[in-house]
This record gives sequence, structure tokens and C-alpha cells, in this order.
Amino acid sequence: MQLFRMSKPTPTIKVMVVDDHDLVRHGIKSLINSQEGIEVIAEASSGEEAIEQCRALDGELNIIMMDINMPGMGGMEATRNISKRWPELGIIIVTIHGDGPLPKKLLKGGAKGYPSKGNNIEEITQAIRDVYAGGNYIAKDIAQNLALSLLPGEENIIDRLSQRELQVLMMIAHG
Repeated sequence: MQLFRMSKPTPTIKVMVVDDHDLVRHGIKSLINSQEGIEVIAEASSGEEAIEQCRALDGELNIIMMDINMPGMGGMEATRNISKRWPELGIIIVTIHGDGPLPKKLLKGGAKGYPSKGNNIEEITQAIRDVYAGGNYIAKDIAQNLALSLLPGEENIIDRLSQRELQVLMMIAHG
């Protein structure tokens, strides 16, 4: 007589998408939900809403896909606050800002992944799976920019700004 072992089902990775643009948020949600084993269970349009959702879904979420530029509390401050309160959550920054000081500041602030909005769904899915597994994910172009920023030479003045100063600078840049 042969016994069959039932394999344990793979858990579904539960994601929240945070972006202030409805079309972008719904597009990311649709793409993520088309991937096996990953499901978007929450959405938010600001950092404040993201924190509220984290409270409401305490223990349910695994990954947060976070935009940076949003009205009110932006993604940088929300990432810092969420990673302090819920360190088990993997925060992945999804933005068009792949160069400059932002990737370094966000990774220091608690982000675990940094693909860009220009990446395809396979790379976004890989970022989600890598961060869910406890690793990190940085898109190749962003990793290259980070590596180049470490080369000896003139220091970037933006690197010396505090989180709040950088947030104000970004708000000014966006009008």
C-alpha cells in the first residue's frame, strides 16, 4: 500500500498598493492580481491611509507597494513610520525616481525593494517574492546608480538633507 503525502498549500502573498493616482493604483492591482500566489487585499491613496490600513489589517498584510509622491504624508515618511511599527512588513517602493539620493534614503528608511514604474510585471513580481522571502530587491538600473553614487568624488548636497528637508524640497519641485 502506497501512502500519498498531501503537500501544504503555498500561502498567498497579501499586498497593499499605495498610490494617489486611481488609474495607476488600479493598474498595479490588476497586474499583481494576475500573478499566481499574490493578491492585493488593500489600497490607499496617501501615507495616512496606508497607516490606517496597516492598523486595520494588522497581521494580514505581507507587502506594501508604495509610491513616493503623494499629497499629505508622502511615501518616504509613511515608509519610515510603517517600518518602525510593523517591521515584518516588506515595503517596496514603486516610483519613477530611480536616481539621485531617493533610493538610498528610502532603503535606509525601511524599504526592502526598489523597482521602478518602468519595470515589467515579471520584475515587480520578482520584487514581491524576494521581499516576501525576507530578501531585498533593487532594479538593476537603480542598483547601478547606487553603486556609482558610492564612488569617491564630490558629495551630493542632497545626501546631507534630513528626511523633512528632502520632503520639503520634493514638494517644492512638484509645485
